[in-house]
Amino acid sequence: MNFQCKIKKFIKRGGFWTIPNERTFLYRVLSDFSSKQKDKRILDVGAGVCQYRPLIAAQNSYESCDLEDGFHLNTKHDFLASVYSIPKKDRYYDGVLMLQVLEHLEFPLKGLKEVNRILKDNGFLFLSVPQAAGDHFEPYHFFNYTQFGLKSVFEQSGFQIKEHHRLAGMFTYVGNRLEKLGSTVFSQYKKNYLAVVPAWVFSKLCWVAGWFVCRFDFIDREKKYCIGHIVIATKIKHLG
Repeated sequence: MNFQCKIKKFIKRGGFWTIPNERTFLYRVLSDFSSKQKDKRILDVGAGVCQYRPLIAAQNSYESCDLEDGFHLNTKHDFLASVYSIPKKDRYYDGVLMLQVLEHLEFPLKGLKEVNRILKDNGFLFLSVPQAAGDHFEPYHFFNYTQFGLKSVFEQSGFQIKEHHRLAGMFTYVGNRLEKLGSTVFSQYKKNYLAVVPAWVFSKLCWVAGWFVCRFDFIDREKKYCIGHIVIATKIKHLG
């Protein structure tokens, strides 16, 4: 691995000069998890731009799917399909990834039960969701999940949670919100020639404040205000 690749990996895993977010923790946990997988047939559902393909494809058979009229129309996938109707036979995959997808499903149980159907017995589902995300990909943002909501929908769809990662605590939560406050203000005023410079300065101040606040996340032991969840679950009941 060359120096440039090492730097990129360091940043994605959350280098010192970053404000950790859902994607930071997702890259870190998925990287560690995927290093233990080998010769598995894995489907990335709602894969978007397939940014996590390199973590999976090196040692496994990786496939991706997304909606025909999804959010990333220029990305090529192995097939196009709704998560409610995946054109594969029962017990076809060893594992499924659902990364930042479940919150966009109007009928989450229906989607999870379809994932259950295509998974082999004892197959894994690696899923991530935000807990504190503002509206995005409107109007297809339906839910933000807590640990209790995730436990409920997993149990109802035939899965048992093996690992549950709560992503950081209150300080990282506030730091993220400060960064997003700055970027939101700048995006709204960047075309206003009178306000663009103050908005830019404000966004940078928000970033610095957010970075500083995140450094104290170790103080929060309960982590009730996390920025998201990563769940690794096993199929224990076939519902197909």
